Amino acid sequence: MNRIDEIIEEALRADEPVIPKDQFCERVLSSLPPAKRRIESSAARRLSFAAAAFIGSLVTLLLGAPIEGLFVGYIEHSELISILLGASVVAGVFVIPLLWLMYTEGAG
Repeated sequence: MNRIDEIIEEALRADEPVIPKDQFCERVLSSLPPAKRRIESSAARRLSFAAAAFIGSLVTLLLGAPIEGLFVGYIEHSELISILLGASVVAGVFVIPLLWLMYTEGAG
């Protein structure tokens, strides 16, 4: 063996010096900012479905025929009742999914 091989062999076989930790990990972890709260995948999925339902309902309400016109044929001589019935259907389309989402998020 030549001299370079002997130096490399000696360096590889030498004991490594012990590096004191001095609670390095604890100091580094305590200096980091707190972790951001990530939304759970099930909550994200529910919110996505709720947003899609909301957007679909909104598009249907904006582009479709007025909903109170559907009830006028069934309820004669009372336009107020048909308007109230249409408003309750619209409120149900938006409010019931929202209440269900709030209920399931509170239970989890």
